Amino acid sequence: MRTAVVWATLLLLITVSHVNAFNTSAVSKNYDNDRVIRVIDVSSSVVKEEIGIRANYLGSEPTQVYHFVLPAALYHDVASMEAFLKHKSKDALTMAFAGFDQEQQLYVYKIHLQEPLEHNNQVKLGVKLTYTHHIRPLPARIPQVSKQHVTFSSNIFMLSPYHTSDIKTTFTFPTTNIVTFKGGEPHHQGQQTQNSIVYGPFSDISPLSASACNFHYEYKSPIITITDLKRHVQVSHWGGKLSVEENYAIRHDGAGLDKEFSRLQYQMASHVLDQTNTLTQLVFELPASAQDAYFRDEVGNVSTSHFRREKTRSVLEIDPRFPLFGGWGTTFYFGYDAALKDFVRFVKGKYMLKLDFVNNIKDMTVDQAELMVVLPEGASHIQVMPPSEFDMDKVEQAKHYTYFDSTGRPAVIFRKKNVISEHERPIFISYEYKTINFLQKPAAASIGFFLVSLLSIFISKVPWKIGHEQEEIAIIKLHQHEPTVVIKNPTTTATHTSAIKRSVTPASRESSPFPVFVDENAVAANTRARKPHVEPVLVEDTLLKKPSLAAGKKKKSNKKAGK
Repeated sequence: MRTAVVWATLLLLITVSHVNAFNTSAVSKNYDNDRVIRVIDVSSSVVKEEIGIRANYLGSEPTQVYHFVLPAALYHDVASMEAFLKHKSKDALTMAFAGFDQEQQLYVYKIHLQEPLEHNNQVKLGVKLTYTHHIRPLPARIPQVSKQHVTFSSNIFMLSPYHTSDIKTTFTFPTTNIVTFKGGEPHHQGQQTQNSIVYGPFSDISPLSASACNFHYEYKSPIITITDLKRHVQVSHWGGKLSVEENYAIRHDGAGLDKEFSRLQYQMASHVLDQTNTLTQLVFELPASAQDAYFRDEVGNVSTSHFRREKTRSVLEIDPRFPLFGGWGTTFYFGYDAALKDFVRFVKGKYMLKLDFVNNIKDMTVDQAELMVVLPEGASHIQVMPPSEFDMDKVEQAKHYTYFDSTGRPAVIFRKKNVISEHERPIFISYEYKTINFLQKPAAASIGFFLVSLLSIFISKVPWKIGHEQEEIAIIKLHQHEPTVVIKNPTTTATHTSAIKRSVTPASRESSPFPVFVDENAVAANTRARKPHVEPVLVEDTLLKKPSLAAGKKKKSNKKAGK
């Protein structure tokens, strides 16, 4: 434990050393927060906070900057943060990092206003925050069929470098069953109204004031974290479709089981599972033109899925191979094809692809998300336009190779950590794709098949036998009154001899998968009975007389020796 704390402290010091130092006390007299209203929604595992600020400018010189701070304990869990004018139009305002106050452990941001503020002028601002991993189960382990309770901690006041004249904070919960809520005693106590707890209004709050509060309440839904999400999107102009595949690694961060899992108890309590934190089904909304949907995991195809098409959308309902309880995890992936015309438009000589960074996140948290968009082979002059509402951690271009690719397909990869449903924003990618590029793939495939055919022809013509075949002439004289027959037969090598032996074996015996006992005598007799047909060749008499004359002389010499 101590080692983890030491490493966390070192990491914080390294981070602080690389950011600009900022002193919040130097700007504390620039504004007075005349009215602050905070609404914190904890009805899901992703906490959403909206702040309304009405501030009076007290400076002597015009300014266009309002400072907003975040505590270091909350900074790394903030998934999204945006500022806007508190008007009907809600015009977005730019937020930029200003520095880090090491003494107060605060991250300071600048909100740039649209118009300069004069002395005693008033501005109405709005700030939206979303942060993750702040709801924790208590108790950490519960029976298999039991209700889950969680805790959440926050600050009654808005942490601000400026003085606040009036503030009111409201916490909204998913249920009226709030076990306990503590904080603000004795002067800043809260009051419960159905599923909400209200603190305030309170007045005359000093800069950087904090008062902790804690809530313990019932939470029926599972707390799902997607530890890794990888989306692979492939554009095909030949097929006129967009192929999408999404890979999920899911972990349940809710209360775990206090005993071993019981399948019998699970089946008996199936009618009350919606009152527990058990995850039994996930629902994904797909485009209306989606088709050929599939759902698989590491084992293989999962048949517990339902796909239906509606007028404005398609729905894929999937049941994991096993239910998920607290502390359990699983991995799976699904995919589908959609009509390309719903995502790509041809504008001013270029194709424009519009695609969301993530989909179907809802009340889940994604620790690491990756989107790979694979464009058709031959696409050029690629321009990427990420969402303007948030920054990507990394955007890079690479090459992706698949079937019959010659030069590779250009791919754009987007990566971001701590992703929520607010990041379901469109990404635009423009590229050029000429008509001649349509022929690149069939041309490459045709050339490949042609080269393979040439190679096979060349290999078939190459002699692979070792040595040269020699012919021997066998002269057979059947009877005295019949002509002599000459049989030409190549001298067989070891390999050729074995081939002849194999040729004698019946085809059925070679193709049989079972051992066969061969009678060699019968095979030899069968071979003699079925000698191959040979063409007889008549030999001139002069070739036959030479051996006979030599034999006659030998006989004469033997007779003389005998005498």
